[in-house]
Amino acid sequence: MKKLFNIILCAIMVLSFTACSRKSDNTQIPNPFLDCKTIKDAEEIAGFKVTAPEEIPEGYTESVIQAIKGDLVQIIYKNGENEITFRQAKKGKESKDISGDYNKYDETHTIIIGDLEVVMKGNGGKVSNALWTNGDSIFSITVTPGEAGIDKTDMIHMIESIR
Repeated sequence: MKKLFNIILCAIMVLSFTACSRKSDNTQIPNPFLDCKTIKDAEEIAGFKVTAPEEIPEGYTESVIQAIKGDLVQIIYKNGENEITFRQAKKGKESKDISGDYNKYDETHTIIIGDLEVVMKGNGGKVSNALWTNGDSIFSITVTPGEAGIDKTDMIHMIESIR
């Protein structure tokens, strides 16, 4: 009787471990970005006027325009495997980092460009991320791969060209 009880107890434990180890929920969060054909389409979705850079580093071309309803617009410029992502969002109660770049960088500097206070992050003298606010909007420019970055002067020219 004791032997039968131990076998049943072992079987119950094995079954419970098996049941607990199964993934019961592989639900994924839906992508909030909607693809747009034009910046005007993105403005209608986001609900604000987009002021994108008029100058981008040589070799990069506009590749993707996307928007999140009532919130954010992003424009991705590509040069082969390299990307520059420009984002603009409505400024909420709190200023927030809209870049989506969670890398850690060795260098962080705050610089003044015109009347803008811009936080730039990067490694080895190159800039991989810039974040600032202007009026009712928050802006970011992120370079991927982040390890490579771009020259500080190229980033400044991009920011200065936003009108």
